[in-house]
Amino acid sequence: MLPGRSVRHHHGIIGNRITHRTADGVRVPGTWRHAFICNGGSYFLTDLFIYADGLVDCWELVTLDEFEQKLRCGWVATSLPDGGRASAHDLASWTLGEPCTWLTPDLLLAEVRDTVDELNGRPDSTARCLDAVDAFMAERTEDNRAAARAAYLAVPETVRHYALGNMDRKDRPLKALVAGAGSRTPDERGETVTQEEYAAAIAYFEDRAQWLAKAPSRVPADGPAESFAPPVKIPVCGPSGRAGPGLHRAQPAPAEGHERAGTSW
Repeated sequence: MLPGRSVRHHHGIIGNRITHRTADGVRVPGTWRHAFICNGGSYFLTDLFIYADGLVDCWELVTLDEFEQKLRCGWVATSLPDGGRASAHDLASWTLGEPCTWLTPDLLLAEVRDTVDELNGRPDSTARCLDAVDAFMAERTEDNRAAARAAYLAVPETVRHYALGNMDRKDRPLKALVAGAGSRTPDERGETVTQEEYAAAIAYFEDRAQWLAKAPSRVPADGPAESFAPPVKIPVCGPSGRAGPGLHRAQPAPAEGHERAGTSW
């Protein structure tokens, strides 16, 4: 079964990491992710808070443009030195030994921008890429392919593998499609796409379009769309262990204002 479009974002995925701040009486939704801040030559593992209005808290609230400067100057660190000192507040401190990081300033900035789009319900770079692919599949011109290729390259490298939500194929069909038969894939490997690979990519996206078209009309196989929860009756047993006639009590409903454990705030 082909996957539908999921909220992806791997590093940038919001999931249950929901928070907010209040600005001028308005609740501004946000999320957070781990980051290192370099202060006084030491590296502090901390939480980077990202908000829907485009402000980022990296030990102070800054705009996205200011956040980019924090990345460029190394305040928000995307590389760590061998032998450097690191710590997590009230948890531990350690000396870095052969550290390996996955992000660059450009990649982290791109992921944060995607997160702001997601918080606002706007298409992020992955969704924009898939929209460009849909346009190419509808009208297969080289101009549309070039637009899809540019949209693919705008997706942060760290999340391209997750664009299709298919961890078996990753983004291979996407790379083959935006490259075209006989051209090189737009990645570091730059492999030449064969005619067979290109045909398989076309077939993949045709099947995917059919699956997405049918997905909204699917009926759950395990029951009705809306659940029905009748009261739970608990028998009151007498000394013999049998329930006396008419001795059934309905399970009381939760008191008003109480929420179930695990509800996000």
